[in-house]
Amino acid sequence: MKILIAEDDAASRTILSQILKQLGHEVIVTVDGEQAWGIFLAQDVPLLISDWMMPGLDGLELCRRIRADGRAAYTYIILLTVLGGKANYLEAMKAGADDFINKPFDADQLQARLRVAERILGLQRDLTRLELTQERLVRQERLRALGEMASGVVHDLNNALVPIVGYTSMLLVRTEALDDRARVREHLQMIATAGEDAAQLVRALREFYRHRDHAEVFEPVSISELLATAVSLTEPKWRVQTQAAGRTIRLVTELQDAGIVDGNSAELRDVFTNVIFNAVDAMPEGGTLTVRALPDSATSSAVAEVTDSGTGMTPEVQRRCFEPFFTTKGHGGTGLGLARVYGIIQRHRGTIEIDSAPGRGTTIRIRLPLRIFGETVGERLLAGVQVRPLSVLLVEDDPVPLQVVERLLSGDGHTVSTATNGLEALEKFQVGWFDVVVTDHAMPEMSGAELAAMIKRLAPRKPVIVMLTGVAEVLDAKEKPPGVDIIIDKPVTLLALREALSTVK
Repeated sequence: MKILIAEDDAASRTILSQILKQLGHEVIVTVDGEQAWGIFLAQDVPLLISDWMMPGLDGLELCRRIRADGRAAYTYIILLTVLGGKANYLEAMKAGADDFINKPFDADQLQARLRVAERILGLQRDLTRLELTQERLVRQERLRALGEMASGVVHDLNNALVPIVGYTSMLLVRTEALDDRARVREHLQMIATAGEDAAQLVRALREFYRHRDHAEVFEPVSISELLATAVSLTEPKWRVQTQAAGRTIRLVTELQDAGIVDGNSAELRDVFTNVIFNAVDAMPEGGTLTVRALPDSATSSAVAEVTDSGTGMTPEVQRRCFEPFFTTKGHGGTGLGLARVYGIIQRHRGTIEIDSAPGRGTTIRIRLPLRIFGETVGERLLAGVQVRPLSVLLVEDDPVPLQVVERLLSGDGHTVSTATNGLEALEKFQVGWFDVVVTDHAMPEMSGAELAAMIKRLAPRKPVIVMLTGVAEVLDAKEKPPGVDIIIDKPVTLLALREALSTVK
């Protein structure tokens, strides 16, 4: 074992070095604390034997520096001293020493202390290897889970796209339907809802490589309305697909006014659609699907229930169904649906119960606390926050998002100038004046972050820089990229743009 000696007394230093070499150790000898500290910084030192009293940097301060260094590999420290007594022993331990030997010492005593040090260092190495192995397994499991979830997301994403593709194709082909404004608005609302749910599915993948933002501000949502929307969005599953497979699902809805809860509407819709999909899968021969919403005044909560008349669950399946990767669907399931449902409900401070028995169907019962009334950001914006007309430079290399965001901005009365890359944006910025620069993050040649930094150098006080991004690493950063004032997650909504621009003075 490599051992570093810090001892200012020549005789003690020589004796200690000879004993250690006779015991088969590699020895590095230093004459004071400063020299020992330099060796420690330059090399990995498993064990240090240091005198307490030395000129300059003494043994106690050397201990403190080593413990404050924070490197992963542990250094075992033995202090040598003529000082005795409980107070000195405690002071040495507080400074970071592992052992304490009074001078003069003999070879047998030293050898016994070294055996203890070797055992401790061996355990530390084993622990480090275990942690590395565990970390590697976690990474492997995360990648496997990502692949599993991706296959599930493809299925759910296709379901989310059904109303988008279906309703848009109908409106494009049946142009006479455009005259019915109320019906068109209903279809557009379904398209917008399905689009948000599709975006939410993509965002769900991020949970495998980033931490969830627990500071998220929830908005008021109606459980009854969310259930009604979930029923409509899942209609291709419980009606069309089942009929094509030769079975019939009879739908029963009992949607009372269950009240308003604070929540993420896209996530809660995801919960209800997932539970409905599971209920349909549990009825391979067809059956009755019952969806209920009701208030529970006793617990001040809104209750959502989805009941099927299907195969039911055994007690073991009920105990394990919320475990990640547990599935009874074989290759047809990822085992992540109900685990994600459970996580979302926990984040919403709710509870989820299962009432089931083999052959008697299943009821999934979700309780969510009623909201504490108070105006939210979304309510203020929806109520019509007035954003004055602004001069906006929009930078986006993809033509489709460029067109969409440009129309969202110009539709609100803003004057919009567009650029398709960072260099073009800089040229336009230098010859014009803009209140706001809205830029994509990931662009070739010059990224949005680089563009923001350059613009802020040119005009430190103006404009406000808004970055659009779907890259989770940027959103996870503790600090925004230099020059960026506001980050908006993709896909961009009118509500998010209005909220950002409402901050412009």
